[in-house]
Amino acid sequence: MGMEGLVERLKRRDEKAFEAVMGHYKDPLFRFLLSMVGKSDLAEELTQETFVRLYFHVNSLKSDFLKAWLYRVAGNLARQEFRKRKLLGFFSFEREEEAPGVMGDEEAINLRRMIDTLPGPYRVPFVLKEVEEWSFEEIAETLGKPVGTVKSLVSRAREKLKGSEKRENIHEREESHEE
Repeated sequence: MGMEGLVERLKRRDEKAFEAVMGHYKDPLFRFLLSMVGKSDLAEELTQETFVRLYFHVNSLKSDFLKAWLYRVAGNLARQEFRKRKLLGFFSFEREEEAPGVMGDEEAINLRRMIDTLPGPYRVPFVLKEVEEWSFEEIAETLGKPVGTVKSLVSRAREKLKGSEKRENIHEREESHEE
């Protein structure tokens, strides 16, 4: 069964179709949200909210854009969460826990911390390209931006991360000289 038939079944509130979509997209969406928000409980909550929104807004969905729609909603939910935390004064880069198997090694934890430093417009395209390994075309479709813009955002994100890594290395060397 193609995606078109699945979306039509979703629109008829077919429970099996909804289960099929959840089975196919739940884990990738969770990983995407985890790399955005860093906390597995929050990523799980936002994943669930993404599917709730699918259920209530499925009639506005076009069959060719299910994946793009889900990731756009998930990304928007993550950005709303960041804004809410900032406004409430609870925004922190500390992580309560890292997902086992996803962010287990030191390099992945460092990447997670570096992603946290990226300004909002760069974070989603970077995560989709470098963590989720999407093509530029898929990212452009999901974000509703031209491919060239997406390439530029990912490139600038890489530059910002390289600059941040250099500053961190300089800071570490300064600290080791002070000891």
